[in-house]
Amino acid sequence: MVHAHYARLGAFAYRLVGSRPAAEDVVHEVLLRVWRRRAGFSFDTALPYLYQAVRNEATSWRRREGLVQQRAAGAVDAAAQSDPRPDAQHKVELSDLAHAVEQTVAALPERRREIFRMQREQGLTYAQIASLLGISIKTVEVQMGRALKAIRLRTAPFLVLTIALLK
Repeated sequence: MVHAHYARLGAFAYRLVGSRPAAEDVVHEVLLRVWRRRAGFSFDTALPYLYQAVRNEATSWRRREGLVQQRAAGAVDAAAQSDPRPDAQHKVELSDLAHAVEQTVAALPERRREIFRMQREQGLTYAQIASLLGISIKTVEVQMGRALKAIRLRTAPFLVLTIALLK
């Protein structure tokens, strides 16, 4: 089973986590769990189970690694460095904006949050997300629209403040 499916599972995990070492860790963890439960495991229908298990483990890995926090902090740093007004007040505003986005994404329903992160953090297309999650492309579009609307509503006060400060 390892020889037959490892490469495909590794490529799938890589698309989900964006790092080869992390993808290997995810696949190893899944295969280790299967090995530990091999007595009650049906190897005839293993592939669908393995893909789902890899997807679940990759989701858990992303949560543990806190990619959203790292990316938000990096975006704040990049924005602060590129801004012509490097004063402390502006840095605080950018930090507050990043925190608001992070909180909004964390508060999204689980499936919507997963779709949003797959598209924004991993750069997957709607078609790829639909295929991986077993849903229609239209469902992905609707969920992304709802996620973006929630973020826009939550960050609107920050954007108005930014426009006022630029005048």
